[in-house]
Amino acid sequence: MLLGHSTDLDNVYYKPKPDDLLQEYLKAADSLTINEENRLRRKVQELDFVVIIYSKIDNEDNRRFGKRRSFFINQLLKQNENEILR
Repeated sequence: MLLGHSTDLDNVYYKPKPDDLLQEYLKAADSLTINEENRLRRKVQELDFVVIIYSKIDNEDNRRFGKRRSFFINQLLKQNENEILR
């Protein structure tokens, strides 16, 4: 084993592929890192997505559902803002 000898057990043990290892690491990266940069970057992307969705809303829909939609979007933004500040 240490000198390059085979024990014929190589095919018995699970050997994850590098891509599988990367995916598992990325799932836990936020918990493993001290720096808030990744978390904040993702939050900014989420908020950008909400803004893009909101900006693409048709004017007709906005007139019909404007107050309710604005309330919902504001609540969503406040929730994300509170999570960012934690």
